[in-house]
Amino acid sequence: MKMFKKIIIAVIILVLAFFVFEIASGSSYKMTVNVIDKSNFIGVNPSTELLDFGDLAKNYNAVKYVKIANTGKIPSYMLILGTGEISKFIEKGETFFSVSPGEEKEISFTINIPPTAENKKYNGKIYIFHLL
Repeated sequence: MKMFKKIIIAVIILVLAFFVFEIASGSSYKMTVNVIDKSNFIGVNPSTELLDFGDLAKNYNAVKYVKIANTGKIPSYMLILGTGEISKFIEKGETFFSVSPGEEKEISFTINIPPTAENKKYNGKIYIFHLL
């Protein structure tokens, strides 16, 4: 029975180590938006380095994209998670999906600013984990 417990513990440790490695090797993108009171105003940042939605008025939305390519020989499975205050305004095109070998996918991130949002800068991150 003691040997069985050691094997179970070893398997659990290996599984946890795998997930920690995958989390550490994931991509992350900073997100930011500055909510303003002006109507009919959108100030867009052209940066491709981060998901910067610029200045956005209440009741408006904007879309940014991230391209994901699989240059390997087996399908890749991806998971997308958002964090921070801004994540409550973000709609992700997909959160769990696969990318076939040689395929490139463009994932959309749409921000919808509700009329009740405070006028301030909201920040957060998007994490893209490559699971296999």
